[in-house]
Amino acid sequence: MVDLVLFARKEDPGYCHKKEDVEQRKKPMHHADILSLLRLAGQDHEKEPSGFPGTMGPAALLIVRLWVSGHLCPGPWTEPYDLARLPRRETEAYNLGIRLAIISAHNNASAACLRSLAKAGHEVILVGLMGMPNFVFRSRYCRKKTLVPDPSSDLTGFLAATESIDAEALLPCSEPTAMALAGNPRAIGPGHAVMLRLSDKLYVARRARAFGITTPDTSDSEEFVAERWPVFLKSRMSHIPKGNGFIKGTRWSPRNPDEAIEIIRSNSELMPIAQERVQGPAWGISLLMWGGRARAGFAHRRIREVPASGGPSSAAESIPLPTDTFRRLESWLSEEGFAGLVMCEFKGEYLIEVNPRPWGSLPLAIIAGIDFPKLLVDCWAGQPPSGLPGYRVRVKAHWLKGELAHLVSCESLGMALKSFFGILRPWPIFNFSLDDPWPALWEIAVSLRPTRPLPTSP
Repeated sequence: MVDLVLFARKEDPGYCHKKEDVEQRKKPMHHADILSLLRLAGQDHEKEPSGFPGTMGPAALLIVRLWVSGHLCPGPWTEPYDLARLPRRETEAYNLGIRLAIISAHNNASAACLRSLAKAGHEVILVGLMGMPNFVFRSRYCRKKTLVPDPSSDLTGFLAATESIDAEALLPCSEPTAMALAGNPRAIGPGHAVMLRLSDKLYVARRARAFGITTPDTSDSEEFVAERWPVFLKSRMSHIPKGNGFIKGTRWSPRNPDEAIEIIRSNSELMPIAQERVQGPAWGISLLMWGGRARAGFAHRRIREVPASGGPSSAAESIPLPTDTFRRLESWLSEEGFAGLVMCEFKGEYLIEVNPRPWGSLPLAIIAGIDFPKLLVDCWAGQPPSGLPGYRVRVKAHWLKGELAHLVSCESLGMALKSFFGILRPWPIFNFSLDDPWPALWEIAVSLRPTRPLPTSP
């Protein structure tokens, strides 16, 4: 939150009697502290507070400051301020940071970005997609919100709606929105060509090898299936551009080569590719790339996935950053001309795919000490960090809805029981906090009632 310094007035004899006392009382106070103290003093905050806070002693002032800031007990005044409630003269006095729009309001990444950037003092507009469960709208940090068409089904409408958003910068937090806005001069992220290349799993598997990064053998040919069986199949891109939108990619687990070849022939629009099966623990390296170099790095391992057979993290743990692999990724992404946030998924020693956008387990990095959204906006504003920031290792967190889905997908009773007792551990939750519980609770409520029509207005 942006600090505002409340200066003592020398002409007020009831406030300070010595010059050194005046200097001592030049302490930073948050805007919420000031407005709340003025309310407690019974004064209108649009008027000049004559004699305030000299009317109360130092001890009382300290207690009230702690109280209104939420350190002694939470209260409604600890919520972020709403600019519409402040006079224009006062809003101009604050350093409001950047006016930016977070595009997407239905995933963990958008919840993490909203909290991070609102706490950093930026003016955030939360943009949800029509027809999606925009549970992040329920966050206490969501002060301004709007809805736009989903680019997966109406790309033209989405681009027209985002063009009219009054913001200096746009931060897409899902793959369809990131692909739709790639190359937009206001979007914080990679260019269009770079985005398409890094979203292409076949390109990633071949190109990364030039930088010493191990990848599984991958091909889009039918001959590869017969030669390298067993393999599994997946779409070449997670979201494939088609017409006025995108179609969602998928994965297949064929039982024999003939079935695999039939899948390739009958699903050409999903662009299936074959990849050799590799074994090993699932983990990832996340980077903030800007100006041709890595400005921040983070590594995590997956404890549980959803579904249980493999997929996004439902529980994860921060691990030490593997320096050699990190530098190889940095060199490759710099060569590609990438700028923005990216998470690279590994299984064992193999790079599986690249997610060139904010990712689902982003809250874990913030909990561990790497505030990627804030650092990204700082870089965009021309203030990149001077060095790689550190973070705490062995920090664990989980995704409540994902944990429940993982539990349902367990293939055996023993696995389900083991997961159940793991879920009960008091780890931080990705999109839940005691001061902002509603997004996580609303997400669970919506998931338990899938047939309920989703709201079409914020």
